[in-house]
Amino acid sequence: MLAFKLSKLIDQRGLSQTEVAAITDMTQPKVSQVRRCKLQNISLERLMRALVAFDQHVEIVVSPARRAHVPGIRVAA
Repeated sequence: MLAFKLSKLIDQRGLSQTEVAAITDMTQPKVSQVRRCKLQNISLERLMRALVAFDQHVEIVVSPARRAHVPGIRVAA
């Protein structure tokens, strides 16, 4: 979801991969990987920092699983 949100922001702003690399302090090949959802070599922290560079607020919430909810991870974008 983080990569999807970043790609959506890139599309909305009409930026090239080179421009995104300059904004996010990522290399152009890393930006290309994100755009293609090839995230094997891209950390969660890197994605979060890239979103912050796009003026986004990234929030991680940890809470006990309730009986009605299955333990797991959820990202809302």
